[in-house]
Amino acid sequence: MVTRPLRAPVTNGTASVIQRFLIDVESVPRATVGALVVERGSKRLGAVLIERGRICWAVAAQMPRHLSHLLISRAEGLDEARLALAYDACRSDGRPFGEGLVESGLISAEGLRHALVDHTIDGLAALASERRGTTQRWLSREERSYDPRFTFSTVELAATAGAREHGDAAERSRSTLSAALPVGVHGAGVYRGDDVARPLLVTHTGLDGEALTSVESLCRWGISTLDLCTVFTDRTTFATATLSSGSTRVAWCERDLVHVAVCRDTAAMAKLFRRLNRK
Repeated sequence: MVTRPLRAPVTNGTASVIQRFLIDVESVPRATVGALVVERGSKRLGAVLIERGRICWAVAAQMPRHLSHLLISRAEGLDEARLALAYDACRSDGRPFGEGLVESGLISAEGLRHALVDHTIDGLAALASERRGTTQRWLSREERSYDPRFTFSTVELAATAGAREHGDAAERSRSTLSAALPVGVHGAGVYRGDDVARPLLVTHTGLDGEALTSVESLCRWGISTLDLCTVFTDRTTFATATLSSGSTRVAWCERDLVHVAVCRDTAAMAKLFRRLNRK
């Protein structure tokens, strides 16, 4: 059986810092390929490798776990010796290491992706915690070499960090969105408990291709609209807004969670309301 260690939790407050750091990452033009290097003076603290707006990995000088350990924990029969041999073979062939592991059958594509998510969140947490007094420098690269299956959107990473800090809220939000959203309706869940300084994205459905800034804007709309409604009534259930494009935004609150959804037309919105009213 493959060992499945508990994921290292994101310590309280770190997920919010990671999400703000990811907004900085989004300032890099989406067509570019390279690394956003984080430095303090002449000391390099780490870097985030970005290809076409997606993050390949993040690494910091001080990492809580080595990638090799994460890979071994996600693969059957993989050990340090076999990993070292695979690494040498990939370097010799000029292949990306992770993809070489998958092609050789040493780890599944799912196992590699999980290990890379763990490593990237670790790196982002370390870099985000070091932001005071740092500078960021962009180093371009010529080639685009990573399989998109093993790269990550800023929205996915932000929601993953939020979910690791507030796992119970994320599970409740995932369950709600899974039951409520019809096919083709996209949505997100935001945690706003008393133990967070600012609302925190903890899950999403279908928003992987969106910018984190756009998703945050959608969530802020939902929170502010629901809060405004409570000024006039304490029985607010839903808030809606129809955009010029014809799509409709819907927001609703459940305890310490605010959920938002984007419906492409009135038929999709009607399906969403029917499901919500059955809850």
